[in-house]
Amino acid sequence: MKYYTINQVAMMTGLTTRTLRNYINSSVLTGEKIDGVWQFSEEDLSAMISNPMVKPSIQAKNKGVVFDFLAEEKKQVNEICMILDLHVGKEES
Repeated sequence: MKYYTINQVAMMTGLTTRTLRNYINSSVLTGEKIDGVWQFSEEDLSAMISNPMVKPSIQAKNKGVVFDFLAEEKKQVNEICMILDLHVGKEES
């Protein structure tokens, strides 16, 4: 079974580690602390993401990233912003 650290979860969701720690404290996100490091299974993440309180936060963060990219008038370097909206079934994951 694959486990993810709090920093990896933050990168995947766009949420801050502080927000994720608040979710841990309120039992919205569950995981295991192994050798002082939080570890989260795919099931832990799935449960958190499907929470009606969390899903809008993740969507807002993602929309904000795209909006900021599009609003920037002059890019510092060549950049591309790609949005993939793909459904991955259990047999594909």
